Amino acid sequence: MLGIPDVKDVRSTAMFSFGYINIIFKDDVDFYWARTRVLERMNLAQKEMPEGVVPILGPDATGVGQVFWYTVENGYYCPNHPTERYAEPGKCPEDGETLIASNLELHELRTLQDWTVRYYLASADGVSEVASVGGYVKQYQIDIDPNTLLAYNVPLSAVYNAIRGSNLDVGAKVIEEGGMEFLIRGLGFIKSIEDIENIVVKAHNGVPIYVKNLGTVSEGP
Repeated sequence: MLGIPDVKDVRSTAMFSFGYINIIFKDDVDFYWARTRVLERMNLAQKEMPEGVVPILGPDATGVGQVFWYTVENGYYCPNHPTERYAEPGKCPEDGETLIASNLELHELRTLQDWTVRYYLASADGVSEVASVGGYVKQYQIDIDPNTLLAYNVPLSAVYNAIRGSNLDVGAKVIEEGGMEFLIRGLGFIKSIEDIENIVVKAHNGVPIYVKNLGTVSEGP
């Protein structure tokens, strides 16, 4: 990024699992011209990035465009009207029932933010980006027993490849029958712990070895 024309300063910050670069251009530089130059350099740098690292250009907005901060927190709800939420304890205004406290954990609140709240706000007129900060991103975590791998003669890479290959939706061809065409596709995205546990890694003496035979699978941040 240092060789981009009309750049005044380049500042970078690195943290655990991510980093970002701020490029400050001269005041008279066109905003969209500057974004185009940065995109060109990002494309050149892509081939030198570690595997799995994807650089992303920031939103089409200025540094003074951050107009609103909010938090997603546990509230209170009525068991008879669970879609309504309240910030304070008390009685339901519709039927007088006592409100119950919500007990969502940090990763559940982050999931609610990333997959529900963010999309509603991003669709509002004039909103360029909704950035999520804090909480825990939900993960499926697999703890492999190295002794079991050795007993079954299974390399760790085989477990990795089996799980990655099983987390796919695939399209196939069509079957023609009776003047009709039937579309064939395979639904394979992982949706639960059980889906991961039942992935076949390899066969040992004609018996399939599942992920659950090699370790434990759990949800975590």
